[in-house]
Amino acid sequence: MGLKCINCYHELVFITLFVGGLVSIWSRRAVLAAGLSVGWAGAAMAKPSPLTVGVVGGPQVGTWPLWLAHRLSFLDQHGLQVQIRAQDELFGSAQTLTQGRLQAWIGPLAAQWLWPNASPNPYKPVLAMTRSPQLALGHMPRTLAAAQDERPSLQTIAVPQWGGHTHWMAQGLATRMGWSMSHVRWVSMDRVDRLHRALLTQDVQGFALDEPMLSALEVEADVSLWGDLRRVDDLKQWLGGELPGHCLWVHETWAKDHPKAVQALVSALERAKQWLLDASVMDVVATLGRWWPQWSHATWVRAWQSNRATLSADGALTAAHLQRMAKLWRDMQATPWPPQRLA
Repeated sequence: MGLKCINCYHELVFITLFVGGLVSIWSRRAVLAAGLSVGWAGAAMAKPSPLTVGVVGGPQVGTWPLWLAHRLSFLDQHGLQVQIRAQDELFGSAQTLTQGRLQAWIGPLAAQWLWPNASPNPYKPVLAMTRSPQLALGHMPRTLAAAQDERPSLQTIAVPQWGGHTHWMAQGLATRMGWSMSHVRWVSMDRVDRLHRALLTQDVQGFALDEPMLSALEVEADVSLWGDLRRVDDLKQWLGGELPGHCLWVHETWAKDHPKAVQALVSALERAKQWLLDASVMDVVATLGRWWPQWSHATWVRAWQSNRATLSADGALTAAHLQRMAKLWRDMQATPWPPQRLA
């Protein structure tokens, strides 16, 4: 999938509309919060409202609240009948997003900048799942003769999916670090064992990964990280501050017609996030491991320990967040790089 640019006018309109909508969004959430003091029993008795919610990114941290809200019956308790539709790609072959077929979906905030120009974006972000992209750019020390803070003149960097959101964010991070994109080649590797072998044989010199693949590699191999966006200090250094990763997006027409359903969905997801923050690591690992048994117990433990602090407890989305993302995109566009798909 090629990376597509949105012109400055669309970018300005998006940020303006986003800021203008914050007041109404948070006003609805304030009303909802007051109503929650009565309890969830009333909501559970209401007739369920059927809706389809998409998930982009598989078992990434930002998608955990939705899976947990489903697993722990929070969605049902808030009067919602939800069908979850998983998508590996941001804009899958079914084009469910670009054609507006979903009432809501959870995916990266960067989607606004990656949205195909030919299709207007009918969705609006209303709730942050995480305070940062769970992404790190690094290498195995034994594969590089240089010190950790030095950069080889030419690198092949592995990403889970060429042209995907992680690839896009990795390019943004590398750009901020001063890398020349003309000296970087990207290759898709979606299996930890394959990536580990490629690092050992120096077929690739580095990696840009998100969770849980990042934690799985950290468990399996001795790695060093040039930049780790799970850490507050690195967020400030490279991105200028917090930058939400995954968000809840709602279809604007559907949201206008069903404000109570939007409130219920937001509340169920916030309950799930609070459960994640309050639960023990063993409870979290046991619950998540049921869905994705291919990842080891040690991987889930490390993923939770490394990412717990990145969950957005209040779900806030601000104009500053949008401005940081817009600036990151502009910085990337100002740095020429030839996208390459390696065999």
